[in-house]
Amino acid sequence: MSWETTPYMSALVLGLAIPLAGIFFLCKFKHISGYKFGIAFFSACFVWIFCYYFELLSTSGQYKMLWSQIKYLGVVTVPVSFFMLSLYYSGYSKWITGKKIAVFCVIPLVTIILVSTNRFHNLMWTAWQLQPGNIISYLSKEYGIWFWVWTAFAYLSFLVSYFFLAKLLLKGPRIFRNHAVVMMVTITLPFLFNLMDISEIFAVSGFQNTPLALTLGSTVLFYGFIKLKVGDFIPMSIEPEIENNKDMVIAADTKNRIFYANTMAAQCLDTEALIGKDISSVLGTVPVDWKSTRFETIQEVHLKNLPQIFSLSINPYLNMDKKIIGRILIFTDITEQKTAERRYRSIFENSLDGIFRMDMDGNYIQANASLLDMFGCRDKSELPVIVPEPDFSSGNPGKQSFALELAKKDGKKIWVEASLWQVKDPGGDLFIEGILRDITSRKKSEAKIHYLSFHDKLTKLYNRNFFEEELKRLDSERLRPISIIIGDVNGLKLVNDTFGHKQGDKLLADISRILKSCFRREDILARWGGDEFIAILPHTSHSHAQKIIQRIKQRCAEESCRQLTLSISLGCAAKEKPGQNMHDIIKEAEDRMYRHKLIENKSTRSRIISSLEKTLEERDYETEDHMQRMKSLSKKIGEKLHLTEAELDELNLLAALHDIGKIALSDQIILKPGKLTKQEWKAIKKHPEIGYRIASQSPELSPIADSILYHHEKWDGSGYPQGLKGEQIPLASRIISVLDAFDAMTHDRPYRKAVSVQQAMDELLKCSGTHFDPRIVDTFEKMFKAMI
Repeated sequence: MSWETTPYMSALVLGLAIPLAGIFFLCKFKHISGYKFGIAFFSACFVWIFCYYFELLSTSGQYKMLWSQIKYLGVVTVPVSFFMLSLYYSGYSKWITGKKIAVFCVIPLVTIILVSTNRFHNLMWTAWQLQPGNIISYLSKEYGIWFWVWTAFAYLSFLVSYFFLAKLLLKGPRIFRNHAVVMMVTITLPFLFNLMDISEIFAVSGFQNTPLALTLGSTVLFYGFIKLKVGDFIPMSIEPEIENNKDMVIAADTKNRIFYANTMAAQCLDTEALIGKDISSVLGTVPVDWKSTRFETIQEVHLKNLPQIFSLSINPYLNMDKKIIGRILIFTDITEQKTAERRYRSIFENSLDGIFRMDMDGNYIQANASLLDMFGCRDKSELPVIVPEPDFSSGNPGKQSFALELAKKDGKKIWVEASLWQVKDPGGDLFIEGILRDITSRKKSEAKIHYLSFHDKLTKLYNRNFFEEELKRLDSERLRPISIIIGDVNGLKLVNDTFGHKQGDKLLADISRILKSCFRREDILARWGGDEFIAILPHTSHSHAQKIIQRIKQRCAEESCRQLTLSISLGCAAKEKPGQNMHDIIKEAEDRMYRHKLIENKSTRSRIISSLEKTLEERDYETEDHMQRMKSLSKKIGEKLHLTEAELDELNLLAALHDIGKIALSDQIILKPGKLTKQEWKAIKKHPEIGYRIASQSPELSPIADSILYHHEKWDGSGYPQGLKGEQIPLASRIISVLDAFDAMTHDRPYRKAVSVQQAMDELLKCSGTHFDPRIVDTFEKMFKAMI
C-alpha cells in the first residue's frame, strides 16, 4: 500500500468500524422501532465497504471480481433496508407486512442470482477487464441491461423514501423533523456519490466514491440513533373515531411520551411543543397502570398549568398484535360541575348527573331527580343497588371511580360511571355518597370503534384482519374437514362505470346479504378485498361446500333485477387430510374461483348490456319502438352501402346503444319540454364521452366505443366532442347521425312535435354536406323512395 492509497484505505477501515458500532448498538437496544431493518442497513454498509476494501487489495482480476460479486449482498440490501426504515420513521409502519416485504425483495434477489451467474448470461455486465490505474489497478466493466434495471429500482426506492420523509419534514411535529433530516442526509450522500461513480463525474482512477459515502451516511444515522433518539420515538396513527369536540384526547406510549393530541387539546396546549414530551412534565402526575387492559375512570384530575378540573378516562391502545403500546387519555372538563356542587345545594336537584347518599347496607337515603329519571323510577326504593369496588367495609374509605352496567326499571341496560366516597356525619355514622353519570353513548362509541376494527363498513361483514386471526384459531384438526369458499363479484367495475359507485356499493351490499343468508352462524364470512369475499366453514366437506355454492348462485339469480344483475364467481377447497396447509387450501379455492370467473364473465357482461338497453327503454323518448326502428333502418342502409357482416352487426348494436351515455344524465335534463339552459346543454354534450367510457369497459361493446364517441360529429367539423370533419368521422357514426336525426324528426319528443316524413327528408337534404355525409344522405333518400 503506497502513501497515495493510505488515506483512502484508512477511511475504508474507519467505514467498517461505524456500521459495526451501529449493529452493536441496535442489538443492545432492541426497543428502537424497526431495529431489525437498522441492523440490516448497517450490515449492508459493512459488507459493501468490507468487500470493496479487499477488492482494492487484490492484485488478481479473478479475486477482484469475486469480491465485487460478494459485495452485491450489501449493494442490494441498502435500498431495501433503508426503504423499510423510512416507512417506520414516517408513520407508515402498518404498511410493512411479510407479504409486501417479500414482493419488494424480488428484484434484489433476482439481482443476487444474476450477479453470481453472470458468466452464463452477461446480464449484469457484458465484459470486464483489469485496468491499471494511476494509483492502483481496478476492474473495468461494461454494464448489461439488468444492471440498469437494478439501478432504476434502487434509485426509485430512494426517491419514494424521500417522498415519505419529506411529508414528515414538511407537515410533521417538530420532534420528528430532525429525524427526517437525519434519514434524508443518511441516504443523500451515498445516492449522490453513486451517481458520480456511475456517470464517472469527479472519478479518481481506481477508486469509487460510494463506499466512502456509505461511511458518512452510516455515521449520520448512528449519530441520529444515539443523540437524536431516532427510532426511539416514532409517529403512530390514531383512528379518527376518537376525535371529540368536548373532551381533550391525548395518547402516550409506554414510556409516558405523548404522540397524539386532538383539536380540543390543541386549544388548551401547544400541540407542536407537546408531541414527544413526557406526559407528567406537561400535565402533571397522571396515574396510569400500563399493564392493565381494563377501562379506568379517575375523578377530579388536576392538570399542570390548567385551572380546570377534569374527569379522566383511560383506555389501552393496542397494536396489530393486540399488545399494549400506549394509553388513550380522555379528559372531560368537570370544573363547572364541581364548583357548583361546592357552592349551591340546589345543584343536587338540578344536576344532570345522578347524585345520591346511602347507608352502609345499600339503602338509599337521598337521591336527586336526575338519578330517578336515569333509571325510570318514581321512588328511591326502586333504584338498583350499587356495590362499591372494593367494599368500603373492608377498611378502604377512599374515593372510588368505576364503570358498571345497571338495569333500568323497565329492564333496559345502561352503562354508568360511578364516583363513590365514604363520609362520616357528626354523630360518627358512616354513609356512602356518589354521583352516577350515564355513559351509554360513550360506551356505544367505544363499541363502535371496536366494531370498526373487525368489520367492513360497507357490507357489515368481518374484515380481512379479523378473518386472518380466525383462520389461525379455526385451523384445528378437531374441526376437520374445514372448507374455504372464495367469491369474486362479477361486473362490479362495469356497474361502477355505468351506473355509478353508489349502485356498485349496492351490488356489494346485496351480494354480502345473500352470502350471509346462505352460511351458518358458526361460519366466518369476511370481505377479503374490494370485490372479493371469503368464508371458513368448520366441519364442512368439499361436497357440502359445493351445495352451498349452488344455493348462493340460485339466490343471486332469484334476486337479480333489470337494473342490477347479481352474479358472483365462486370456488371452494377443503382441508380433509392431516397436515394440509390452510394457505394452500385458500390458494386452491382462489384458483378454482378464477377458472369459474373466466367461464361466467361473458354471460354476466351480456346480462349487464341487456340491462343497459332496458334502462334506455325506460326513458320516455328511448322507447323499444325507437330502438327497433333504428336497428331496421341501420340494417337496410348498411346493405345499400355494401357493409360486411361484421360491420352490419356493429352498426346494429350502435343503433341500439349510441345514446347509452345519457343514462348518467338526470331526467330533469333529458325529459325537459322547454329550451335547455347553457349549463344543461353543456351536460348533454358530455353523453358521447360517458358512453365511450362505458363501452370501453366491455369486450362486447368496445368495437363500437369510438362510433359512440363521434356520433354527434358533423361533416363540416362543427359537431362535438372533438370537431372532426369529413371522413375523419367513423362511417358508423355518420350513418347513425343521419338515421337518428330522421327518426327524431318524424316522432314526438318531450320538447317538440313530430314533422312529416317529407319535411324530415327535406331537412336532411338541406343539411347534406354540412351536418351529414352527402353520400349517406343520398343513399338514404334513394332507399326511402324505393320503400315508398
